[in-house]
Amino acid sequence: MKFAKHNSRPHALACAVAAIAMFAGCTPLTPNLDSRFGDAFSTLKRSQIIDPAASARTDNPAQDGKSAAEATGRYVKSYSAPTPHQSVLNTGGAR
Repeated sequence: MKFAKHNSRPHALACAVAAIAMFAGCTPLTPNLDSRFGDAFSTLKRSQIIDPAASARTDNPAQDGKSAAEATGRYVKSYSAPTPHQSVLNTGGAR
């Protein structure tokens, strides 16, 4: 009985390719993005804080009490009597 000669080179190559593919799945695809994760949120948060040390200052405020009370009154009134909503019918035709 004769057996066919078996070439193991294609099998070794297939195993090597499979091993490389498996190890490639363990590497991070975006190392630059991962190292800077959350930077956009931190930058946005810092940009919205005008003066972080404002509560520690005891000097004169930028606004006097009378104008602050009037502004607060207008703010409260805007919610108790809001401006009426204007309906816009947009049919898509422009002239």
